[in-house]
Amino acid sequence: MDTIRAGDVPTWAGYFRKPTGTYVYLRIAAGPTKFHGLAPDKVHGVCFNGNMATLNPSDPVVLCDVFDMARNIYGK
Repeated sequence: MDTIRAGDVPTWAGYFRKPTGTYVYLRIAAGPTKFHGLAPDKVHGVCFNGNMATLNPSDPVVLCDVFDMARNIYGK
């Protein structure tokens, strides 16, 4: 399980999960972050069930893909 910095997750189709977590989050780009008044110096993600993640750009995350998100939604 290789980790990268949360700030390095792509803002277009960038999926990640926390190193100890099981839920996959889709990174929210800078435009929607600014529009909704979220902290611009943080990395934000949204999960399929509505959970939000707010991380520092230097926090470690595991890079995922859309299939990992589908596994979260539909089970293993």
